[in-house]
Amino acid sequence: NSSSNSHHNVVRYLSLYDNAYIRTFYGHTDRITQISQSHLDDSFMTASIDRHVRLWDLRQSGCIAICKVSGRPTMCVDPESLVFGIGTGKNELKLYDRRKYQHGPFTTICNFPKCNYEWCDMRFSPDGKYILVSTRTNLFSVIDSIDGHLLAQFTSYKNNNNEDIVASFAPNGRFIACGSSDGDVHVWDWHKLDSQYQAQKDKEQEHHRSFKPKPLKDPYKVAVWRGHPRGIRFFQWNPKYLTAVSASQHVALWLPKSVSN
Repeated sequence: NSSSNSHHNVVRYLSLYDNAYIRTFYGHTDRITQISQSHLDDSFMTASIDRHVRLWDLRQSGCIAICKVSGRPTMCVDPESLVFGIGTGKNELKLYDRRKYQHGPFTTICNFPKCNYEWCDMRFSPDGKYILVSTRTNLFSVIDSIDGHLLAQFTSYKNNNNEDIVASFAPNGRFIACGSSDGDVHVWDWHKLDSQYQAQKDKEQEHHRSFKPKPLKDPYKVAVWRGHPRGIRFFQWNPKYLTAVSASQHVALWLPKSVSN
């Protein structure tokens, strides 16, 4: 809950069994933009407009750790919950070891192209090999989470009002999709680019040569789903099946056509 009221900007832990709040987490002083739950334990992370990222434990009200950055922060947690990333608001990404975060980041990635708009979201791919960075314009990027190489940039969708339009990987890691300000959902085939990148990388490593790929622009767009009359702010994949939901004036459920292997 993150309204401007001073009693808000908090996270509430709800028991679905009892339909009652178990705990309330206070600390942020402005709108909370991201929440990410650990897959291994009871910890979770939050990012807020107040320029802080906080690490929490569901078993206690106070936060475990705080990271202050110079701009609007973004954050993501890898699928194994061993690494988390923080976008500092300065067009850079810092990666931390979850078990040793007190020692600072183990790597900093700052080879992103200049962007005059804030980042609004970061997400690991389901296999943890890539990080998807969304911005408040018609641009999102994918980087190699290990080498830090910028692999692709996607711009062929509209974000006329500079809103938080967030791109995301499908649960099988094969596709990337995002909404747009004109009401369309755009879908790209990430599997093709992933296969191409890995083949090039393996070839260069086989010959003991350094490898720095040239970023691609809008590769392998496969679909545009139309139906909403107004801009789409929220889009989510089903975590188990290849279906999706989008929200604008109305909520729409999507069932993509089956694709061959």
